[in-house]
Amino acid sequence: MASTILNEFGTPYSNPQRYAHAAENDRRRGVTYPVKADDIDKLISPMDSRRLRSLSSRLYTNVGVIKGAVDQKADYSVGEAFLPAYVGESDFADGKQIATFMRKVWFPNCNVKGQPFDWHKTIKLASVALDRDGDQYWLKVIGDDGFPRIQVIPAHRIGNGPDNSGKVENGKFKGYKISDGIIVFRSGKPAGYRVLTGDLNYNQTYTDVDAADMIPLYDPDFAEQNRGIPAFSHALMDISACLASTEDERIRQQIISRLHLTIFNETGGPDLDDPMNSIQQSGTESSFVMQSVPGGIVYMQAGSGEKMEQVKHDSPGDLWENFQDRMIRMSLAPCWSYAIWKGSGQGTDTRMEVVKCRRFVTARQAVLRRAALSAFAWAYSVFQKADRVPLLDHPFSWAFSKPPRLSVDDGRESKMEVEEWRAGLRNTDEITEARGLTEEEFYAKRAHSVALRKVIARRVSEEQSAASGYEIEVEDREMAMLTANEMSQSEPAETEPQPNKSNEDSED
Repeated sequence: MASTILNEFGTPYSNPQRYAHAAENDRRRGVTYPVKADDIDKLISPMDSRRLRSLSSRLYTNVGVIKGAVDQKADYSVGEAFLPAYVGESDFADGKQIATFMRKVWFPNCNVKGQPFDWHKTIKLASVALDRDGDQYWLKVIGDDGFPRIQVIPAHRIGNGPDNSGKVENGKFKGYKISDGIIVFRSGKPAGYRVLTGDLNYNQTYTDVDAADMIPLYDPDFAEQNRGIPAFSHALMDISACLASTEDERIRQQIISRLHLTIFNETGGPDLDDPMNSIQQSGTESSFVMQSVPGGIVYMQAGSGEKMEQVKHDSPGDLWENFQDRMIRMSLAPCWSYAIWKGSGQGTDTRMEVVKCRRFVTARQAVLRRAALSAFAWAYSVFQKADRVPLLDHPFSWAFSKPPRLSVDDGRESKMEVEEWRAGLRNTDEITEARGLTEEEFYAKRAHSVALRKVIARRVSEEQSAASGYEIEVEDREMAMLTANEMSQSEPAETEPQPNKSNEDSED
């Protein structure tokens, strides 16, 4: 009779039947890959989406490499950047005034949860949610005080609720199609979003929100896709096996670490006649105590002769390590570089992986920028209607700063940027963006620095001239020299005219 491998619940292992895991098991043909041609929202059902998000969130919480990679990607994508700069064709003074107002007034209070959920924290958590949950939603809320704020709706709070038939049963969207919480028009464009407000397992109360009041954040992989998919969906089963293996190995390590000696003798038990051992009596119960070695001894019945062996601790080995590395590497492939965490030690390989990570960061910043611009422009419009900020000719002409670029060798790249700038192959804005500044911010800071330097030099010159009675002037080149050999222009020295040589002198 053939033996069957059982799982921890005592049932045979079987391949999942869901599309997200692709394979099915046929007893006659083995593993098969059936043809499933349909829209992705139908192939991955709402229940499967909940499973994927739940398992992805659990693995993000428990697997350090995955959490570290996701958090690192969010930090390099957001950092302390995403500061606004007006890039319209006019109203430059008003644009600067609005940018300052939004940074000081709205950014610290943009989230309904308050501190520490400010502008940067909200965007950074959105980046984490894109990898972990697949999507996130920002609800536009105007308080009783007229202040605009963002209410973050996590992915598990968007769902069908009790309407499992695929159609909205009541409300302003009655008769509309609903798929995994997204209420859509016939064209497939979202018309609204169903926000689950009660207990997700029992009391499924909900509120249908108009699409104009919601800012969705997700990066679709399919043209017909309406919900985001966790970045680790392709490897959730692999990482689950990795996590289970780690738990089993941890238990095994604890067992082995408690074992010290293995004694083989004829009885397969301790020697009761050994004077070093004793029987302790406690009420009606008795226990055998070894006085010489504290615990950690296993007795085995010997076939011939007696011996004592020390328990060796020689695992986990390379096979286990390679298995763990393979599982984690497969999981990180779509969202980050595994070589950043376990590099080869070669400079060329490291630089290549850094370039890959830059592309991941650039793609993530594009998704976050769309949501940031929508939220920023909406908040500006609310403040403008309340006459707290001026009206702009180009209200959507805003750019956001970026954090410093991920680099493996800042000195080499800085030198290369300078050479390309001198040759005209690179503009100033490309260099400043790599340092987390817009070109306008760079020139503004530079101009303020130069002006401050000259003001201080002029003030000190006047003070010292009045105190000493001598005319003292602190020159700008003495305050800062852009090149090591920069000198003030000196007047050419006067030279005496050379007398013309006569013919006699020439003959001589």
